[in-house]
Amino acid sequence: MRSEISNSVTILVITFFHLSWAGIDGNEKFGIDFKQDTFLKNGLPYRECSGEMHYFRIPHQYWKDRLIKLKKMGLNTVQTYISWAFHEPVEGTFRFKGDYDFVRFIQIAKELDIYVDLRYGPYINAERDLGGLPSWLLAKTNKTRQTDPVYQDAVANWLDKILPMVKPYLYATNNGPITMVQVENEYGFQKACDKKYLNWLRDLTRKHLGPEVVLYTTDNPIDSDLECGIIDKVFATVDFGVGTDPSVPFGKLRNLRSKGPLVNSEFYVGFFDTWTVKHETRATADVVRDLERVLTYKNKNTSVSIYMFHGGTTFGLQNGAAFTNGRFYAQIGSYDYDAPLNEAGDPTDKYYALQKLFHNKCLGKPVPEGKKLEVSPKMGTDVIKLTPFMDLYQFVRHGSTKKSQNPRPQSFEELGVSYGYVLYTTKMPDDSENSELVINGLADRATIYVDKVYQGTLSRTEEKYSLKIKGKKGSSIDIFVENQGRLSNGPSITDRKGILRDVKLNGKILKNWDHAFVKNWEDIFDHSSPMRDALKLDANQTRISKKDSKSVPTFLRANFVLPKEGPVYDTYLLPKNLIKGVVYLNNRCLGKYWLVEGPQVTLYTPGVWLRPSPQENEIIIFESDPSPCVKDNNCEIQFIKKPIIDAPTRRSKP
Repeated sequence: MRSEISNSVTILVITFFHLSWAGIDGNEKFGIDFKQDTFLKNGLPYRECSGEMHYFRIPHQYWKDRLIKLKKMGLNTVQTYISWAFHEPVEGTFRFKGDYDFVRFIQIAKELDIYVDLRYGPYINAERDLGGLPSWLLAKTNKTRQTDPVYQDAVANWLDKILPMVKPYLYATNNGPITMVQVENEYGFQKACDKKYLNWLRDLTRKHLGPEVVLYTTDNPIDSDLECGIIDKVFATVDFGVGTDPSVPFGKLRNLRSKGPLVNSEFYVGFFDTWTVKHETRATADVVRDLERVLTYKNKNTSVSIYMFHGGTTFGLQNGAAFTNGRFYAQIGSYDYDAPLNEAGDPTDKYYALQKLFHNKCLGKPVPEGKKLEVSPKMGTDVIKLTPFMDLYQFVRHGSTKKSQNPRPQSFEELGVSYGYVLYTTKMPDDSENSELVINGLADRATIYVDKVYQGTLSRTEEKYSLKIKGKKGSSIDIFVENQGRLSNGPSITDRKGILRDVKLNGKILKNWDHAFVKNWEDIFDHSSPMRDALKLDANQTRISKKDSKSVPTFLRANFVLPKEGPVYDTYLLPKNLIKGVVYLNNRCLGKYWLVEGPQVTLYTPGVWLRPSPQENEIIIFESDPSPCVKDNNCEIQFIKKPIIDAPTRRSKP
C-alpha cells in the first residue's frame, strides 16, 4: 500500500514540475528537466557544485575574500542559511546592517558570478541555539515547526520581512544569483510529519517569491525521514558524508521520487565539535574518494554541496547543543569543521585536494598554474594582565540586572532571557551541616553558593543533579545557572533553560525565589547598556574572600594597545590561568572558553575587530566559575598566531 501511494504521489509531483519548471524558453531561467534527470540553466544541462558558508559566522569585511576562494576551488554556487535569531533577537527588533546584511552577501556573490542556494528555514539547525529560531518564541508557545497559530503567526511576520528582500535576487525572474530556495530543513528528523504545516510554509514561500523559483527540501537518507520531510510540489534532496555508498541514499530517494536530478545538498567534509569531546576530523583522502563517487554516480549529472566549505565561528552565545547517545553536549564556538578553508579563512590541504577534483569534474579543466593562495598573516602579543573590577554580587547590586520574585524558580524563557546566566536565590530553612540539594530540572549547568561560599557544580552533561551543602537557617542559597546552548536538532528542540522543576533540600521544596538576570548577555557591554556605568567601578572595590582558593564569578578587564602601528591582523585569544567564561572585545562578544574541558582553547579574533595602535583596545572577561587566579592575581590572556582547537579532552567521540 505504501509503495502504491508513493508512486501516485510521484506521478502528481512530476506532472506539477513539468507544468511549472520544465518549460525553459531561452531567457535567464533555472529549472528541472525530469526526462533527462538534470537541472537546466538557460535551456542547457547544468550541475551545481556548491559549498556551504554562513555569512553570520564571518565578519562582513571578509565575505568577498571567502567567496573568491570558493570560486577558485572550482565551485559555482554558495549555499547559506538565514538565521532568524541572528536578525530578530528581540521580537519586532531587526538587525540588517554590517555583519547582519545578508542581502549584501548575496550581492557580492552576484558580482563574482557565483550562484546562491538560499536556506531561509525558518528552522535551520546549523548547530545554532534552538536551531536558529529566536528563543522568545518559547515564551509564546510550546509548539514549533508544526501547525500552531502562534508559531505560524511569528513565522509569517518574519517571512513578510525577509522574503521581499530576497525576491529581487532570484535568478529565474530577475537574473539574480539565487537559483534555489530551501523550505524548512531536515524536517523528517523532527518526526512530527505535519504535512499541513509544510504545505502552508511552501504556499507562503510561493506567495512571496512566485511560481518560477525552484524550491527544495533536504533530509537524512532514512525512509521515515524522507517520507515525513518531502513536500508535495517541492524538489527533494538528501544529505550524507564520508563512508556512505551513494547508491544507498540516492536509492532511498528514488523510492519516493523516481525522476529528477540527484543532489547531495550536504556532503560532510568534517563535523562540528562539542565541549568535553575530542576534536572531529575527516581524512582528506577519504573525502576526495567519496566525493568523486558522488559526482560520478551512474555517470549522471549529480550535484553536490560540501558542508562546510568554510565554517567560520559561532561568535557570541548562539551556539547550539545536541543529544548524543542520550546525553546533552554543548557545541563549541569554533566552527572550523575541518573544512577546506579553516576558521580564519585560510586554505588547507583539503582545499587543494578538492580544488583538483572540482576543476576536473565540475569545470572540466585542470587547476590553472600559478601560486597557491596566500595564508593571511597573523599577529601575537605579550601576555596581558587582567584586573578584577566587579564580582557577581556587585553586578547584581549595581542594578545592571533585572529582578524578579516568584514562589517557584522560573525558566529563562519565562524571564525573557535569551542567552547567558540567571542567578536564583532563596533562603535555607534550617541549620544543616550536611543537607542534600536536588535540582532535577536543571538546564544546563549550575554553580552553587551558600552565603557566597562555593559548594559545588551540577551539570546536565554529567547528569549530576544533587550535592551536599552546609549552612545556617536564613543562609542565602545562590544557584548560578548557565544556558550552555539550546538543542539545535532532534525530534523536539523545545529546550527550555534554567531551573524547570522544584528545587528540594532534604526532600522539601524550596520556595520564594529571587531571580537576577540580564536578558541578553551578548550585548551587556554595548554602549547603550547600563553595564557601561559599572565599568567605572574601581578595581579595589571588588571584595572576594581570601579564605580559600575558591571565589565567586568575577568580571576582569584589561586595556591594551597593540605593540606597533601598521596593519592589524587576525589572531587567537588564549586565556591563561582561567577556567570557564565569556570574552568581550571592544563591546563584541567573542564567545566562551572552557579551558579544563577542551577541545577548544583559543578564540578566533578577527583583526577587523581590533583597534590599531595607538588606539586602545578593551578586553572584558566574565570568569563564570570559581577561579583561583582571581585570588592569586594571575588571570591573564595573550594573543597568539596559531589556534588551539584540538586540546585533550576527557571523552572521545560519544
